[in-house]
Amino acid sequence: MPYIDKTNYLRGLQCQKLLWHSFNRRESIPAPDASAQAIFDQGRAVGDLAQRMFPEGIDLGKALMDLSQAAILAQQALQLRRPLFEATFVSERASARIDVLVPVDAGRWDLHEIKSATSAKAVHLHDLAFQAQVLRDAGVNVRRSILVYINSDYVRHSGVDVNGLFVRRDVTDEVDALLAGVEHSVERMMEVIALDQCPQVPIGQHCDKPYTCPLHDVCWAHVPEHNVFTLVRVGAKAVKLAEQNILDIRRIPNEFALTAKQSIQKQAVINRLPYIDRPAVASFLAELKYPLHYVDFETVGPAIPLFVGTSPFEAVPFQFSLHIQQAPGATLEHQKYLAEGTGDPRREFMERLRAVLGHEGSVLVYNAAFEKSVLNRCAERLTEFKPWVASVKHRFVDLHLPFKRFDYYHPAQRGSTSIKNVLPALTGHNRLLRCLCFRLLPEQRPIRRRHKSQTERIMRAKKKNCPKNKKPIISNLNERFRLINCRIFGRFLAMKMKFVSYYRVSTDKQGLKGNGIEAQKQSVARYLSSLDCELLASFQEVESGANNRRPQLAAALQLAKSQKAILIIAKLDRLSRNAVFLLQLQDSKIDFVCCDMPNADRLSVGIIALLAQRERELISQRTKAGLAIVKARGTALGNPRPALALKKAQEAIQIRKKDFASTALTAIREIQSTGIESLNRIADCMNKRGEKTARGGAWTATAVKRCLACVG
Repeated sequence: MPYIDKTNYLRGLQCQKLLWHSFNRRESIPAPDASAQAIFDQGRAVGDLAQRMFPEGIDLGKALMDLSQAAILAQQALQLRRPLFEATFVSERASARIDVLVPVDAGRWDLHEIKSATSAKAVHLHDLAFQAQVLRDAGVNVRRSILVYINSDYVRHSGVDVNGLFVRRDVTDEVDALLAGVEHSVERMMEVIALDQCPQVPIGQHCDKPYTCPLHDVCWAHVPEHNVFTLVRVGAKAVKLAEQNILDIRRIPNEFALTAKQSIQKQAVINRLPYIDRPAVASFLAELKYPLHYVDFETVGPAIPLFVGTSPFEAVPFQFSLHIQQAPGATLEHQKYLAEGTGDPRREFMERLRAVLGHEGSVLVYNAAFEKSVLNRCAERLTEFKPWVASVKHRFVDLHLPFKRFDYYHPAQRGSTSIKNVLPALTGHNRLLRCLCFRLLPEQRPIRRRHKSQTERIMRAKKKNCPKNKKPIISNLNERFRLINCRIFGRFLAMKMKFVSYYRVSTDKQGLKGNGIEAQKQSVARYLSSLDCELLASFQEVESGANNRRPQLAAALQLAKSQKAILIIAKLDRLSRNAVFLLQLQDSKIDFVCCDMPNADRLSVGIIALLAQRERELISQRTKAGLAIVKARGTALGNPRPALALKKAQEAIQIRKKDFASTALTAIREIQSTGIESLNRIADCMNKRGEKTARGGAWTATAVKRCLACVG
């Protein structure tokens, strides 16, 4: 029979599905990621330090033994009447490892639970109630339940004072109030564990409270990207909508009450376009004063203070990156600082920052409250910097503000204004959504893009150049994109969109009609005239909409993919009247826009693609019906010169083969340039890149060989 420990007890309170998997499908629960593991490691360090408050304690957690042996050892250790660390106790259906058990009067014990938090939370009380119940069932007389957590007001002086670092709060009354429900909860959990099938539990806010469930991605796989739970500050509204089987933001009824920001979010998702309050953003940018200083801090804030004069979780700065722009369009000047060694970096950090920030010009940061708080705390400890901090704070400009106010909102933010969501939304692969709305202040376009890969190279270079005997204070930096704040708006405004146009007519005669090449070119030109963009190239061909083997379209797509450009067409049916072809293109990584429906969402494109295919089928039916009537009148159908027609057809086939081979050769040469020469490996690379053969199949070594032979 399985035992429920306190971890699985808390899992059971959060979600029965998670509890069932913990016992019946353990392999489906992923191991903790690096971030979660770091939290666990910090918790263990805090627990080890807290044990110093209980002298003469005995640590039972280091002995390697099974559950029954650990329980026997704990019962024997009770006779010693000394503080016990990590002692294991079992009842009929549950087990618990106790952080600290302290002997008191008359054979009773005080239960201590140690947490690396700075306050008591409801989940901590449930944790203690479970442990108290297990102890009572195991015959241990518990007098009090005490929660031990971090004192956020503690300031380190010389060494760490454990009695000052921790708060001991008596929560006996709160725990006793929960005890009555523990036994019933354990009984119900045992029933869930014994089920043959996993219980069906609907998703909801419990998936992230009190902790994010390790099965979150599995349970939420069916949920659309823009689901109601991503609405900004949605709270119980999301649960109410989910209960009505409304998960997609676009399906929220118009009569459902939403806040102004939630309404903006919904409309942006429906339109597949960013929302922008142009006057508000323009006003924000107009307040910037040169020289501009784009700055970002990196800090460390452990639970146990590292340096004298610091408090638990206090953000201690050890690095900054600063870019200075003297005037619009001027080249950026880069200043940086990274602490070396293991000493307190704050004084050197402040001196270096003061030296490079100057006395005038805006200082741009994302979430200015954080940087200001870091400077304020440093000035409290290093009072000689107080006048400078007071003067420089007035120059701070918060880049977070326009996003927090929803002056600008991109659907890819998914309701969040965190830099981790805003930055990819502004600089991600979907360039079409960025280009259709923002043409403010062209004179403020100073910045080149810096990619994450460049940042990683910088960090590696810094570590490489660091003296061997002096390592950076923090070697495992979090995965924030450095150099973000310098230019979140400037970077956006600086982007010049790139387009590749494609035109098609079915026959040469159509060039004289409304859907002719010139008419399509005019439509595209009118569309592009409203944007600050560059047309890289144009491709055109005469081909039936039923034929999906088109070398010019393939060349246009290849160029758009290689240049990260947007394919632009006059009308959707100029691409194809085959729904499968259109929907596959829509799902590819190539952005495309149709001048006749630039704001269409995926549903609209899908419907129109099906209608276009239906139109092709009707054209075919009408043509066949007309030919049948002509034939019934006795008119001889077919080409009067079949031999010549066959010759021309064969020539056309050869031309198409060469055109396709020429287009495919570009991709093959790119692969060969990387040192790959084997035909089999080239074919594998072509397939991995999503390239198709002339017949739409997968590449093989033979197909590569024939392609190379075709172009000589």
